[in-house]
Amino acid sequence: MFVTDRPVRFADVDAAHIVFFARHVEYCHDALEALFSSLDGGYPGLTMGRQIGVPTVRLEVDYRAPLRYGDVVEVRVEV
Repeated sequence: MFVTDRPVRFADVDAAHIVFFARHVEYCHDALEALFSSLDGGYPGLTMGRQIGVPTVRLEVDYRAPLRYGDVVEVRVEV
C-alpha cells in the first residue's frame, strides 16, 4: 500500500467551506501519480512516453468528517 498526505487548498473548498465531494477523486489521482513518481519520467513518462495506461477500476471513499481549508488528508493507494 502506498500512502501520501495531501494538503487541502483554498481552491478545493466550496461555499460551505468544506472540500467539494468530487475533489476527493482528484486527491486519489494525485496519489496515483505520486505512486509512480519513482519511475523514470514519473506518471507522465509511463502514460505518455511508454503508452501504458493505468485505468482505475475501483475507487472507494469513506466520508468520516468534512475536510476544510488547511487540513491534511492521508490518501492510500493499493495496487
